Amino acid sequence: MKHIAFHKVYWPSGRFAVMPVITVDEKGFYQSYCILTGEMPAVIWNGGIGLLLPPDVVPQPSDCIAALLRKANPDIGPDALRLWRADGLPADADILTPVIRWYPVF
Repeated sequence: MKHIAFHKVYWPSGRFAVMPVITVDEKGFYQSYCILTGEMPAVIWNGGIGLLLPPDVVPQPSDCIAALLRKANPDIGPDALRLWRADGLPADADILTPVIRWYPVF
């Protein structure tokens, strides 16, 4: 299990959490989250924006968060979600801002 912190993470439903610590298993699938309230041991700080997506939705360069959320099924179970990191997107950016690069986090 890995624990990864971001400024903000979006779920396929469009909801988001600010300062979450996302726990993923060894294959990169979402397990749980909690809000970062102080220093926590064994947490990797990624910063920026993360996005949880089902495996059939793979972000491409210049995809914005809004477009990816439209592609994702909002009713998919949380244990079937993978975590992606938006490279070069400021934490306060609009969800319509194109992302330079997306990286899987696991």
